[in-house]
Amino acid sequence: MSGRGAAGRFAPGFSSDRGRGRQPASASVSMPERVADLIMEIANMPVKIREPGRQRRRTVSLFEMMVLRLATGQTSRRRSVLPFIKLVISAASTQPLPARPVPAEPFGLVDLELLAARKHLDYALQHGSDPDVEDAIAHHLMLLRKVARRQSAW
Repeated sequence: MSGRGAAGRFAPGFSSDRGRGRQPASASVSMPERVADLIMEIANMPVKIREPGRQRRRTVSLFEMMVLRLATGQTSRRRSVLPFIKLVISAASTQPLPARPVPAEPFGLVDLELLAARKHLDYALQHGSDPDVEDAIAHHLMLLRKVARRQSAW
C-alpha cells in the first residue's frame, strides 16, 4: 500500500508523501498563437555575450545564450534555465513550419552533384565502414565549399 518494494525502497513514480501516490506525467499545454509569437520574439532578441577566454563580444539570440550557458556550466542552477528553454521549444512546436523555398530555375549541374553527393553520404552512413563514411563526408564538404566559392564570386 505504501509503494515500497521488498527492499524497502519506493518504486519509481512513488513518493514518501502519503496520498500522492504515482506522479502524473506532465501534460503538454497548448498556447494561443499570439503568446507563442511573443515567446519567440523574446527568445530571438539579440544579446551580446563574451565567451570564456575571448576578449571579443558577439551577438547571439537569447535562446542560444541560455543553451550555451547550460552547455558550458556557466549557470548556477540548471533549474533556472530549463523552464525558459522548454517554454521556447513548446512555443516553437505550435508555430507552423515555414514553407521551403522553391528554386526559380530548374536544378543546375552543381545542384545535381550535391544531391548525388548527399545520397552517397546517406548510403555510406547507413551501410559503409569508417573509411567510406570519411570519404563521403570529405567529398560532400568539398562540393559545398566549391558552391560557396562560386556564390561568393557572384
